[in-house]
Amino acid sequence: MTTEPRSSQCHSHTNKGFSLIEVLVTVFVLSIAMLGIAGMQTTSLRLSKEAHLRSQATELAYDIIARIRANPNADYTVAIPAGGGGACINNDCDQNQLRDFDLTTWNNQLLNQFPNALPTITNVVIGGVTHTQITITWYERVEGLSEVSANTNPQIDILPRPYTITIRQG
Repeated sequence: MTTEPRSSQCHSHTNKGFSLIEVLVTVFVLSIAMLGIAGMQTTSLRLSKEAHLRSQATELAYDIIARIRANPNADYTVAIPAGGGGACINNDCDQNQLRDFDLTTWNNQLLNQFPNALPTITNVVIGGVTHTQITITWYERVEGLSEVSANTNPQIDILPRPYTITIRQG
């Protein structure tokens, strides 16, 4: 009968499974990765919302552009009327009444999408040619650390988000 030496019996048994340290390191690495993914998701949602708002502003700007082109002799750079602009749907209106109706209707649509919006319509001259410039400015709450403040308390800033489109007249 041959017997194996005792030292070979001790080395034949190999370690199987993971140690507690390996598991803890893996959990730590995965948690850091999950935090990164959560940060990217938050940024993605914020940028998606901003893109949606810009898309709505573009649609509204093109709406007033179509109204300006349909009534080319009226001056749309006046203040938006506060009284409703009249009823030009089933009635005959002159160009100024139609302009007031257009501006009031457009401003109501704008305020439904952007409750705190400030629209402006101006004429600008670029290269000797008159252009109509439509600017829609809305305000958003932005939370985060202030760049000018050294403290680490988050603060809320209200920042303007202007959108401007310029079209050539005529």
